Amino acid sequence: MKFFTTKRRASIVATIALLSIALTACGPFKAPTDAAKNFMAELRTDTTAAYESTSPGFKEITTLEDFDAFLVTFPEMTQVADSSFNSWNIVNEEADISGTVIFDDGSDTPIVFALSKEGAVWKVDGFELNPAPIAAPVEE
Repeated sequence: MKFFTTKRRASIVATIALLSIALTACGPFKAPTDAAKNFMAELRTDTTAAYESTSPGFKEITTLEDFDAFLVTFPEMTQVADSSFNSWNIVNEEADISGTVIFDDGSDTPIVFALSKEGAVWKVDGFELNPAPIAAPVEE
């Protein structure tokens, strides 16, 4: 039985780590991840552009007015400072990606995006914060 030296083992681990990073950066995960990140960036500056980057299916069940009302209720989505994704499931023209978003105030929460490919472009079908942000109580 042959054992690798510590130096050789470290070299193998480093190579695997670099390959993993390279696949994430330019592999099949890049395009849907970029679409989700671009969507969140647009939410910060132009919510109408963010809405336009959603899929036809999303727009079919969510009007721009509904989308704007959601953002009024959950303004955190317009305050995403950073995000990272660590789980991808891509089947044919659909993707589910999950990770974490970090808000301007430093708080973070898990997020899951559903995306679909329209031609050559990935579009947001929906997203879910988990747990969902708690809305302020409504005074009666």
